[in-house]
Amino acid sequence: MEKSAVQCFTSALKEWDKVTGEIGGTPFNSLLHFINCELCDDPLEFSCSATNQERLKDIENRSMYLIKKQRVRETFLVTSLINSVTKFLDIKIDSTLDKIQMPNKIDKNHEEKSQKLHSNEYKDLVSNAEKNVAKNEYFKWKSIVANDLSEEKIERLGSRLKCPALNC
Repeated sequence: MEKSAVQCFTSALKEWDKVTGEIGGTPFNSLLHFINCELCDDPLEFSCSATNQERLKDIENRSMYLIKKQRVRETFLVTSLINSVTKFLDIKIDSTLDKIQMPNKIDKNHEEKSQKLHSNEYKDLVSNAEKNVAKNEYFKWKSIVANDLSEEKIERLGSRLKCPALNC
């Protein structure tokens, strides 16, 4: 039996964790917590101490509840979740750049020229590494989405769950 669009989404999340887990950027449990918050009115409904596997199951269960009981279209929900993750990672790039630029602005006002040179070399190395990690996570996600979660595939998988009461 073919996976649902929701299952493809959670598989894509697992794949993203697998390919980015080694680079030490965004903790996978933080991303899963964010997604659960996006899906839920009350973030206290789920446990903060849950394992990643339990959080993925919570995402699937909550998504299926919204689809079956609340009649949210699966294609709409999964596309919205994909866009939320993409935005989350995009914002992470921006916040990393802001974090990197802040010390440089402070340094201009407080350091001697000789100290500044040595300090900036170190900051450049650290900031480039942080920027690269954030960008790597973002582009790996975009690649997974392009390969595993194309609009056509989500539409095809989502169309299997019809809501007869609404004749859609």
